[in-house]
This record gives sequence, C-alpha cells and structure tokens, in this order.
Amino acid sequence: MLDLAFKLSDQIVGFWNFFVVFATVLVGWVFSRKTPWPPLQKTAIAIGFIIFIFFNLIGLTSSHKALQVVVNELNSSNSGVDQITDTVVIAMKQRFTMRFWPLDIVFHIVVDVILLWFILVLSGKPISK
Repeated sequence: MLDLAFKLSDQIVGFWNFFVVFATVLVGWVFSRKTPWPPLQKTAIAIGFIIFIFFNLIGLTSSHKALQVVVNELNSSNSGVDQITDTVVIAMKQRFTMRFWPLDIVFHIVVDVILLWFILVLSGKPISK
C-alpha cells in the first residue's frame, strides 16, 4: 500500500514537473519572438496548449483522487506498514494527505489562463525595443 502511495505521489510530482517545463518553454517562446505571431499560428499554439492542459489536468486529478483513496485505506488500517514505528507511519500518512489538492488544480488553471493570454494577446503585439 505504501509503495502505491509513493508511486502516485511521484506521478503527481511528474505531472507538475512536465507542466512547469512546458510552461517555461512556452513563455520563453512568446517572449523571444522576433515578430508578432500571425493569427493562425496563435490559434494553433493555443489549441495545442489547451489539449496539453486538458490531459495534464486529467492526469493530476486522477492521481490526486487515487492517492486520496490509498491514504484513506492507510488511515483505516496499517496495511503494508507492520514493521514501521507508529511515528513513521503518522509522518508518512501526513506526507501523502493532500487535503487541499483542489487548490493545486485552481492554481494550474490560473497559470493556464495567463499562458493563454500570452499566446493569444501578447504574442500578437509588436516587440518593443
């Protein structure tokens, strides 16, 4: 059970790492452009980004929900943690408990909206020198 909790926690971190790298590259691309992007390019990039957001949010939400089920199971029993002291078990349960994970999703969406604004509005403006 603990192994599953660690794997799900790693998945969540992996989704966030992938998102941060992708967002950083996207922001760098917007700010390093030499000329304003044409409407077709902005639309294509925005659609690609929305598809990425959709799948990233599904992965994050699914992993958070699955981790919550595992944590609930760990809280109802000590399955898989028989040789570990109570102090360590409590610490691990607290580590995996993400009561406020919906705030992660809200933060993700706020950043997504800002990035879409960069793509759809800022990238079409002339570069100031």
